[in-house]
Order: sequence, then structure tokens, then C-alpha cells
Amino acid sequence: MKRLSLTLAASIAIGAAGCAGTPPAEPPRTAAPTSSSAATPTATTPSCSDLAAAVARAEGTRRAATEKERDAWKVVVPFAVAARYASNRAAASEAERQLAGLHAEQARQGCDRHAS
Repeated sequence: MKRLSLTLAASIAIGAAGCAGTPPAEPPRTAAPTSSSAATPTATTPSCSDLAAAVARAEGTRRAATEKERDAWKVVVPFAVAARYASNRAAASEAERQLAGLHAEQARQGCDRHAS
């Protein structure tokens, strides 16, 4: 049971970490040159405002990726805590079950429960 819980938690954490990333930003698309637009060089080269907008998008993407990189540990920690909690809860339940059985055996044999 403990191994299953840890395996399940690890699988969920790996899956969540894989889904947590953002896809890379696409470069600005320019029109494919046609026979008539091949003669004009301005039709295939982006304008300065297009380049400035692309730079701004790339900087924003880089900034967001850097923040997510710094915060990546926050995705995994809750799964680790949940796995530990479940493992410890199962261990506590097992200990309580054993204690109940031991107390029942003490009562059956007429033993003093507080005597060591």
C-alpha cells in the first residue's frame, strides 16, 4: 500500500511538472513571398514596429518562464506532502489496529492494561 501511494504520487507529480510549462512563443509570421511580392523587399521583411512587438513578446515569455522556473518546486511539494500524509495515516491506522488487538488480548487473559 505504501509503495502504491508513493508510486501514484510520483506519477502525478511528474505529470503535473510536465504540464506546468508554457509552450514556446511562436515567432511572428510573415507572408510567404509570391512571384509579385518577391520583387519588393519590404513585403518579406518585418517592419520595425513588428520587430519591436516580437521582442516585447519574447521578453514577456522569457520573464514568465523564469518565474515559473523559480516556482517549479511548488508544483511537486504538495504531492510529496500528500504522499507522506497518506503513508503516515496508514501507519497510524495499522498501529491503532494492532493496539486494539493487543488490548482485546489483554482483556481476554485478564491482564492489567497499565502494567508493563
